[in-house]
Amino acid sequence: SLLDADLPAADVVLALADDDLDNLRDAAAAHALAPEVPVVLRTFQPELAEELAGALSLRRAYSVAALAAPAIVAASVGEDMAASSSDNLRKGLT
Repeated sequence: SLLDADLPAADVVLALADDDLDNLRDAAAAHALAPEVPVVLRTFQPELAEELAGALSLRRAYSVAALAAPAIVAASVGEDMAASSSDNLRKGLT
């Protein structure tokens, strides 16, 4: 459990499972136990994470689809276009 893991002493909580709902539950549970510990969340819907960011101490929310997009573009049109796309995505995720 989060208490057994000494959550209040943690530097960060990583909620990186494949299931968005599980990640959100874990982030909410972590925040309830140790609201000062920041959370990094993996989600398919970064907009949802942005809505919850303040309430759950989210430090970062990453969309797997958005992170994979540059590789898909690179495979389709070439590396130069992918680098530009990747730079734009990073600007939007920070």
